[in-house]
Amino acid sequence: MGLIYSILYILLIIGLFIISIFLTYFIVKTFIICVKNRGKKHHKMKFNYKHKLYHIKDSRYINTVEFVKQVIFDLLGGKDYLKLFGIWAFTGYYGEGKTLGCLQFAKNLQRKHPHRNIQLYSNIHIVGQVKRITDWQELLNLPKNSIFIYDESQSDFSCNMGVNAFPEDLLRRLTQVRKKQFAVFATSPRFNRMNINFRESVNFVIECKNIMKLDRWFKYTFYHADDYEQYKDSKLKLMLYKYITMSFVVQNRDYRQYSTLEEVDTIKKDDMKLKKDDKLMLQGELKIFRNEVYKYIENEFKKVI
Repeated sequence: MGLIYSILYILLIIGLFIISIFLTYFIVKTFIICVKNRGKKHHKMKFNYKHKLYHIKDSRYINTVEFVKQVIFDLLGGKDYLKLFGIWAFTGYYGEGKTLGCLQFAKNLQRKHPHRNIQLYSNIHIVGQVKRITDWQELLNLPKNSIFIYDESQSDFSCNMGVNAFPEDLLRRLTQVRKKQFAVFATSPRFNRMNINFRESVNFVIECKNIMKLDRWFKYTFYHADDYEQYKDSKLKLMLYKYITMSFVVQNRDYRQYSTLEEVDTIKKDDMKLKKDDKLMLQGELKIFRNEVYKYIENEFKKVI
């Protein structure tokens, strides 16, 4: 143990020495730049291209010191860096652990950040959730620090659904998730099966894998949505843009938190609001259909007479 403590002590001394050199360099460099620029009258200088580049180059040392100072203030002040917003798309075929992954990551965030009072919602029954969502309009009024686990999202809002048919209020909610600290953990067998309005707001795409198909060991590979859409057709290129990989072994208590055999009901109701253009188009189609019916009845009536 004495040898380990000695090695750790030496590493600590070396680390502090490197940090002191780093800070000393930028402080001295900033001081030199300030002294050089003290007597200059900037309003009389010619603002040509080279002059602008010169001042951009000089100011970077001052900005770096300011950046380090502000980061230290954030760390000492206990700034909360949890970014609980956006959409995570869990993809994989049936039995690959999509819903299980949504639940595990959401519960883990609850345990690690109790001060945020994270509340869970879902369109299925989950132990410990605040409420089961049965209508998409309920998503508009969820409180801050909420996570909505949206199982089989492609069934309600698929890629075949027109852009104009997507609810405007829901789209507005999805594009302002940061302001409400609202997150959606959505599952879909394929990422491109999700509606374009969902895909454009996705932060991460998570590929789910059931190791050896034993329903006990699951692996989750995270990708930034932009990288995934660009390189999803090439496994080799996609592997280079992998963000992080996580895995866990599922215990019986994890399976007791929800039913893997529960059928998922729709949250897209028949009275879903349509956009104004859609209403006008629907009214025009009904008018044409009504005219055709009237013409048919009129022709049949003339034949009888």
